[in-house]
Amino acid sequence: MFRQVHSRRKREKQVRQFDLHGEVQLGNRTRFSICGTDFDVDSNTFVIGDLELGKVASVHGVISPGSGCYATKIKISAA
Repeated sequence: MFRQVHSRRKREKQVRQFDLHGEVQLGNRTRFSICGTDFDVDSNTFVIGDLELGKVASVHGVISPGSGCYATKIKISAA
């Protein structure tokens, strides 16, 4: 006699990520944005260089539903 065994997978929320590159500007809802996309920064964000308005940066982060974009790593390009 055979019986079918079903495995149960724990379904985790998928984490969506984003990448931005461009001039750092003032955001509509946050302190910073690039190309019109606002992103949040906090003490856990890894920043290489000085994050200032007008500088060119590459930003990597995650998108949280209901919370928006959160930057996990920012690299400021040399001028």
